[in-house]
Amino acid sequence: MKRCTLFFFKLSVIVLFASCQKEPVPNEPAAPLPKVKTYSEDLTSSYLGHIAFNYDISYDADNKIISAISTSAPGTRLLLNYPSASKYTTDFYENNILKLYKDFHLNSNSFVDSTFQYNNTKDSSTEKYFYNNNNQVIKIKKYNYSKITGSELFNTVTKTYNSDGDIINSTDTNLKVETYGYYTDLSYTAPLIFGPANSNSTKKFHLIKKHTVSSNGSFVTSSDHTYTFDSNNRISTETQTFTDGSSLVKTYTYF
Repeated sequence: MKRCTLFFFKLSVIVLFASCQKEPVPNEPAAPLPKVKTYSEDLTSSYLGHIAFNYDISYDADNKIISAISTSAPGTRLLLNYPSASKYTTDFYENNILKLYKDFHLNSNSFVDSTFQYNNTKDSSTEKYFYNNNNQVIKIKKYNYSKITGSELFNTVTKTYNSDGDIINSTDTNLKVETYGYYTDLSYTAPLIFGPANSNSTKKFHLIKKHTVSSNGSFVTSSDHTYTFDSNNRISTETQTFTDGSSLVKTYTYF
């Protein structure tokens, strides 16, 4: 995929990951769900240079997100459809060409149970999610899929949490390890820019302070996270500063 596809979908996964996998901070009341109006990503990298993408977020009459339309890359858009209470779908277009289609099947608690996707190069894959009693994802099994061989497992991701419900470790069978540290004095409702709301969407969570990635026992990268907030105490920007000096700024505005 091209660069604009990579950044938006990487973030979409992070947002889905955050909304599905953590328990709320103890004794923190639920907050109104911030309704995002625009979302942008601004990357400064010694390797890629400077790249910026901006998206307008649209909603249906039930306040479900139905599109994220790029205002900086014409023909780039993410469209969401909700054919039933237990399923939603996404279509990602780049230069008006469908690049990726994905089905999300939800369980009885409206959390993702499984996914199926295919892209414009005819690659297909599927995922299966496993939860504990706190609606935290503890395992994701990932499969390649073909009509000839069916589903073939290629990776299993396992996640662990601390006593506050923050994910602290993610490991997979390809020996990739991700660890997380948090601002324990900062708990906020995460902006939702992808998919339907669920029971965790209006709850507050600790904000990520540091994210580290290693592979095969060797350090890959880490990022320090800082935040700013608007006059209504909603997350306005999240800045990730990486060990190579690169930075990624995510900016939200609200209705």
